[in-house]
Amino acid sequence: MSTRPFSRTLLPALTLALGSMAGAQLIPDSYTGTIVYPDSSPYTGSPLDSGTQIFMKVGGGAGSTATSVFKPQNMPDQGWRRRMIKFEASLDGDFFLPSDREGNESLASPGERRVFGTWNPAMWWQGGAAADHRFASSVVENSNGDPAQISIEVQEAPRPVVTSSSGSFLFDALDGSAYDQNPAPNQVELNRGLTPILTINFTIPTYTWTRTELQWIDGTTSSSVNIDGVSSSMWMVFRKDQNWSGDYTVFSSSFAPVEVFSQFEGLTTRTISGWSGQMTLDISNMGLGIYDILTSDLTWNQDSHDDILEPGFEGQYRNMSFQPNINVVPEPGTLMALGAGAALLARRRRKKA
Repeated sequence: MSTRPFSRTLLPALTLALGSMAGAQLIPDSYTGTIVYPDSSPYTGSPLDSGTQIFMKVGGGAGSTATSVFKPQNMPDQGWRRRMIKFEASLDGDFFLPSDREGNESLASPGERRVFGTWNPAMWWQGGAAADHRFASSVVENSNGDPAQISIEVQEAPRPVVTSSSGSFLFDALDGSAYDQNPAPNQVELNRGLTPILTINFTIPTYTWTRTELQWIDGTTSSSVNIDGVSSSMWMVFRKDQNWSGDYTVFSSSFAPVEVFSQFEGLTTRTISGWSGQMTLDISNMGLGIYDILTSDLTWNQDSHDDILEPGFEGQYRNMSFQPNINVVPEPGTLMALGAGAALLARRRRKKA
């Protein structure tokens, strides 16, 4: 199995995604009429983040209206978390709920519910496609003058999480291997000229992922509107310092076959079977000097929009090991050239003396 190439910016970006709980928020494009929070305090245009609910209300006389158009907010530094939005009409009144994500609305029945998905327009691989999303709705008081409302609620979309595992993560250690030119324990020397290509055997455990339904504030549930894919792989990172400010190189193995969670499945589990393989590390162009190595198996959720799997993903490092004092040294030709240069310089100094 071949090594997958990754850009130098991917690993810090992955760390950001793992650590950030923020994501797409909804902001108003426009709104009119009476809109309030559950405690009856007025809505004043703040972003609607996960767990937020507002109510568009009418009740001041026949024909009174409340309208709104919401869109996802562009948040470049907040990862790619997805949101689901629920629009629900009360039992009295005339209602128009979103019919799509392009700002169109259509007549709805009393008590009808419509659910949509959206995401952060700043997601780097999608080119901001969600920036065009618009969710329009309106409520009109009927001729009887009955109070009516539309509930708008935003929640984070369900995504798979690891719920169990079995087996061990195993891999060939570099310390004491055939590639190690330093016989001392815990002191690894890799000669990029003698052995420019390293082969690492590994075994990755079995992982079971589960995706639940989304539970709304009123206790009702909805299945995910997205698909998700899960897989596993092995990673090795050579880095010069722990702050990622120096030189580092990321290697990844091939991926296990992707298991897919379909749209609207409800509570579902998928299993990534344990597997073994080989990873090749090309160190021929790595910078010289002392590195530490982070080695891990990574089981990950391939992110998606609706029914399309995207190249972005969120991972869960499950078993990580740390190996310091990895010295990458030049090829013998370079060493000889350095030695010859030093000898020539010494002779010139002796002649001058």
